[in-house]
Amino acid sequence: MASSATSNGVSTSSTLAAPHLHDDLASASTPHFASLDWRLDVATQSRHGSQGAEPTAIVQINTKSRVVVTPSVSAPRDQQFQFELDRKTAAQVLQQMEKIDAIMSQAAQ
Repeated sequence: MASSATSNGVSTSSTLAAPHLHDDLASASTPHFASLDWRLDVATQSRHGSQGAEPTAIVQINTKSRVVVTPSVSAPRDQQFQFELDRKTAAQVLQQMEKIDAIMSQAAQ
């Protein structure tokens, strides 16, 4: 999903660097957040003529990881996950993300 004037995008990147083979294998198989794209879909009128359709957000999360081919060789692996959220579900996701943020803030102190 490409960014446009009607969507917001947040991007971060992470570096895979591990001093031990075990750590390298573990980090190589775990996807890391790359970016998030979204758009809002609002139906103007349903097939049956009813008004007031609930808007939905179409969200795409992009991840990056490395797949271990041999103990000394790995290959990049990018994935995209796309899903739809109604307003109630979006609120639940935001609530959980706020909990994660609060716990991470406490752990950093």
